[in-house]
Amino acid sequence: MKITRREFLNNMAGLGVMMGGIMSPAGNALAKVGAILEASTLPDMVIAQGQKNPEHSVYAAIKAIGGMSRFVKKGDVVVIKPNIGFSCAPEMAATTNPAVVSTLIKLCYEAKAKDVLVFDHTCDYWEICFQRTGIKKAAVSAGGRIFSAHRKGLYRKVPIPAGKALKETLVVKQLLDADVIINVPIAKHHGAAELTLGMKNLMGAVWDRGIFHVKDLHQCIADLSTVIKPHLIVLDATRALFNNGPRGPGDVKHIGKIIAGVDPVAVDAYGCTIFEKEPHRIGYINIAHKMGLGEIDLSRIRVKKV
Repeated sequence: MKITRREFLNNMAGLGVMMGGIMSPAGNALAKVGAILEASTLPDMVIAQGQKNPEHSVYAAIKAIGGMSRFVKKGDVVVIKPNIGFSCAPEMAATTNPAVVSTLIKLCYEAKAKDVLVFDHTCDYWEICFQRTGIKKAAVSAGGRIFSAHRKGLYRKVPIPAGKALKETLVVKQLLDADVIINVPIAKHHGAAELTLGMKNLMGAVWDRGIFHVKDLHQCIADLSTVIKPHLIVLDATRALFNNGPRGPGDVKHIGKIIAGVDPVAVDAYGCTIFEKEPHRIGYINIAHKMGLGEIDLSRIRVKKV
């Protein structure tokens, strides 16, 4: 006799209640089974569009992907990595929208996070970047702590066993020690990589970015993604820079989208569609897919639009 998923979960929950008083380990095991089954029905990616403002888009996307409590538990230390690389106003679309960052911080605290840290290893002078992008003000107002990764002492050497071009690198310690990592890139053009999306944004977590360009930029980005694995990626496509990236100024278009996902390759693959690019033709995305880091074919993942 076939039973529905809901009936199965109800039966499991009832059994857990019955056993809880005499056999708590079994009750815990049943609860874990229920949680795994629940997670298996959640989308891999959510695309929020047509919301009132960026804050509403972020709330809608995170709610649809299972809520921030899917990722952040009580007492967790969360590290958020936006793009704060250049001393540009938010309207230039060279850096992450500060409203997206502040909303994510608030959601983390609503999920009972202990601490939320925001950082970047900026290309321009960090104090000016933090101020001009609006991200310092947004982060602090939401209760987060922002820091600059401009000192070598803030890094720790990390081996990259699966790396083909990059065998080791120095990565920000706070990111390595975090309970939860949230990658918050902006979607934009890039002169060398063609596009800056999620995996490319992680270059701001390493000390020596120059070596990426000397060796093989696309392979190094994919290699880095084998050791830095965000629990959640939130791609800011509220507005996008279509040329003269990564700094601009260039043509900025209002896209009005927030993309939340758990698969770094899939999120980047969707980001390509914003620019009418084929993800297989973007080096690091195709390489990361071939290395088994995620799905490049969006028809093979669960996508929800809100």
